[in-house]
Amino acid sequence: MVLGRLLVWNGAGRQTVLGRSVHNRARPVLKWPNLACIGLTLGLGLGCGATNSTAPQDGTESGDTDTDTETAPSGVEETVAALAETQCMFVEACACGNALADPAMNGDDCELSIATRWQTRLDEGAARELTLDADCLTTTLARMNEQSCRWPASNIGHVCESFCAVYYGDRALGSTCTASDALVSDCASGLTCSGGTCVEPCGVLTGLRLGETCRSAETNVEFDDCAPGLRCDWDARTCLSAAQIGDSCDNGCSVALWCDWESNRCREPADEGSSCGEIPCRDGLSCGWQADVCRPLAQSGESCDSLQCAAGLSCDSSQTCGSLPIAGESCPQGLCSDEAVCDWTVGSCVGRPLVGSRCVVGECAEQLWCDSSDPQEPDGRCTERLARAEAWSGHQQCETGYCPAGYCLDKPLLGEGCAGAMVCGQGLVCDGVSCIETRTRGPAACVYNGW
Repeated sequence: MVLGRLLVWNGAGRQTVLGRSVHNRARPVLKWPNLACIGLTLGLGLGCGATNSTAPQDGTESGDTDTDTETAPSGVEETVAALAETQCMFVEACACGNALADPAMNGDDCELSIATRWQTRLDEGAARELTLDADCLTTTLARMNEQSCRWPASNIGHVCESFCAVYYGDRALGSTCTASDALVSDCASGLTCSGGTCVEPCGVLTGLRLGETCRSAETNVEFDDCAPGLRCDWDARTCLSAAQIGDSCDNGCSVALWCDWESNRCREPADEGSSCGEIPCRDGLSCGWQADVCRPLAQSGESCDSLQCAAGLSCDSSQTCGSLPIAGESCPQGLCSDEAVCDWTVGSCVGRPLVGSRCVVGECAEQLWCDSSDPQEPDGRCTERLARAEAWSGHQQCETGYCPAGYCLDKPLLGEGCAGAMVCGQGLVCDGVSCIETRTRGPAACVYNGW
């Protein structure tokens, strides 16, 4: 189906991202229709004026003049093309098993598929006369790059915290709503439509919903996480409401609460300025070690003498919060940036060891593993991982991270069997029988539904 704009592709090279060789694809060139006619172009081809059916490879328009064709809102078409390129880059770099099982998400077809998805969102939002938030596209692109292959919840916060709707309406929190997907609905800016109701994004983009299965019937293992306010029930094996303030702690308290074990009741944490000698502080606060009072987490440049540093920061030797130390800098808390590791023998961060180098606390550079099989080298040596079908004895020695029966194999993909090893590709979990999609356990590029 033609969705109103033409995608023109040209050649592709390769580049390295996170230690993996990935396609360096050309961005699509998008041709935008008259926005008043978008609803018709999505239907049965009912016309609002002729449009060109082809476009030359240099991206310029050819053929007749189309008086109904307009320029896209400033920067939107380039950002949409960049979003498609970036999403596909990380789908490949993060080895998303849920996406790689789909031929439409491989190679250049990936960008076509994702560009079409974004295009459909824009078309449907315009057809419904919702409000376009063009800045949301830029915000989403920036967070994709920042998130890289981190899981949705990471040391830079949960990715849902930067959620924005590309098209939004005016319906308030708790109102009924209709949506094309999480990013296009008639809910007000900052909200999303879930189950026909306008809700806070982090309430539905951070885990399974009420009544969804979270525990395997075959193994009774909890294979996925429930959204905030829910718990994975042992008997029902589904997500049920978590205990609220004053309820028994027996089935687990809601995520924002804590369990007072003396009374076995769920309680609220302490607010800023409140005593925290025996009560934990709310998220975003730290219990001051000197006064036993909840205070905001220390930010970059602030003292951490009696407070914890905010996420992504480290307390240095001068008791000041700052960026995580890089190679060559001291690591008094044992923390370093992603590109380095803390070597306790010298008390500073060092670059991740390369092939043939001594392992540092069992760590090596990306795509290597620490071989400590030689008793003469207790620290181990960094070694290249083995290719598919080579014989070995453990998961970490294989490029694929999967060695089920003495040979390196690809991890099972969506719908494939996983009983026994309970292992699946990135972005998938094993429900005891086969690999299914997850919303929490894997890189955000693979599992997050808010993009």
